[in-house]
Amino acid sequence: MGFNYLGALKSNRKIFPRGHRKDSIKINNFIKTLKQHELDLVTVKGKTYYTYTYLGRINGFKKVKIIMSWPENALWNKHALKCFISLDTELSTKQILNHYLKRWPIETFFRETKRRLGFDK
Repeated sequence: MGFNYLGALKSNRKIFPRGHRKDSIKINNFIKTLKQHELDLVTVKGKTYYTYTYLGRINGFKKVKIIMSWPENALWNKHALKCFISLDTELSTKQILNHYLKRWPIETFFRETKRRLGFDK
């Protein structure tokens, strides 16, 4: 059985989109090249998000799926952008967002216990 990772990704991660002038580009710069008609609207747990799906390589992996996502009312807001990565490229955008919405409370709990209670030491 293979290893399937699903998690958040920083927007300064480099991707290698086809047809792009450079070999690689950071996600936060790549999104500036996107147009609204290239995005999909996805509703998960009653909330709607604009999403862009990148299927390709990043350093260290030959094929990944990255979902770039903004809440519907915050499109193009760089602070609202969330990026999610999956090594299972067969998962749909909706599946990835749904899985991550379940993980988010756990990740914030661990971050806060490390930061506020010193559990990282």
